[in-house]
Amino acid sequence: MMTALPSQRQLVLPILDAVRRCGGAATTAEIQRQVADELGLDAAARAQRGKIGGQDHNLLGHRVRWGQQHSRLAGLMERDGNAWRLTDAGSAHLTRAFPGRPVTVFLTPNGCALWGLAEEAASVIDHGSVRLLLTSPPYALTTKKRYGNEVGQDYVDWLCSIIERLMPVMESNGSLVINLGDAFIRKSPTVSLYQERAIIALQDRLGLHLCQKLHWHNTSALPVPSRWVGVERVRLKSAVETLWWLSPEDRPYADNRNILQPYSDRMLELIAKGGAARSKRPSGHACREGSFSVDNGGSIAPNLFTIANSGDQSYTRSCRAAGLPPHPARMPIELASRLIKFLSRPEEVVFDPFGGSGSTARAAESLGRKWITTEALREYVEGAKLRFADELLPAAA
Repeated sequence: MMTALPSQRQLVLPILDAVRRCGGAATTAEIQRQVADELGLDAAARAQRGKIGGQDHNLLGHRVRWGQQHSRLAGLMERDGNAWRLTDAGSAHLTRAFPGRPVTVFLTPNGCALWGLAEEAASVIDHGSVRLLLTSPPYALTTKKRYGNEVGQDYVDWLCSIIERLMPVMESNGSLVINLGDAFIRKSPTVSLYQERAIIALQDRLGLHLCQKLHWHNTSALPVPSRWVGVERVRLKSAVETLWWLSPEDRPYADNRNILQPYSDRMLELIAKGGAARSKRPSGHACREGSFSVDNGGSIAPNLFTIANSGDQSYTRSCRAAGLPPHPARMPIELASRLIKFLSRPEEVVFDPFGGSGSTARAAESLGRKWITTEALREYVEGAKLRFADELLPAAA
């Protein structure tokens, strides 16, 4: 039986790594040997031959050569005599995925991290399998970021097109939680309505239901936008972001008992003495005798999550030690954990199409959920891999 070889596109990442290991430049033969070693191909796979265009070729060599051409077209490598050399973009800048089927970069007992475009994920994920899509896509900022972002109506159309292509992977009573932050209009102390326009478009175009607006209060938020907040002092710092909870149905799976909060001292005293006395509040709400006498294990959480985004220093240090750029916009693992516990059950699938630093994946792995991430920039996938140093499956270690 012939060994299944990686596709030309799947070889791009191993080819770049092979050239790096050779000091930034290597011949095609050297690259081919390095790639075969990295992939663990046996002698039979390395020697496998086949007809292509009527001519007999070594199949691995043919695919490596085409992978080199893909890298050249992407500006990642260039010919230098008989050798292939990494360009500045290939050696120092972020490596963006090609359109097409995503490539697996690493695996854990519960999850799979893919290098690829978010909109391509539906080609490799079982349809109807995802309980929770939890993600923080690039915001519609007026300043372009390294990780890529659209602005204005282009952003609305871009986000809707991606979510539309991903809808087949969702369970019918699954949830989508999209974290978006405010964006100020260029040269103005006024806020864009891109979030509201995007959510209305998702409802109108895709028929999604808005289950609830959840909010994240980042207690360590910086005083930005600096011009309007710190210099002219005409605005308050933006410390709250919205988590838009959507679903194909109006009653998706959710259980707020999974994220109960500790009772206050006053509530514990009330339970201990048998509940509240009969009363009527100024609002008109009547409280019957013995109300709040049952200990339910905690109080119901509000739709405001107060969690500091302290920067995840261990992740940042690990990336820098490995020579990788840390992702600049990271969701706190604690925030991802609460949403996962609220909107999914153990063994169910959590999917983050904008995987970034891997915080959603890390939370899902710790909570016993299956998980899948896609990320368009290779270095960020490699950085996320550092979160799983003790859990990588042997083939990805």
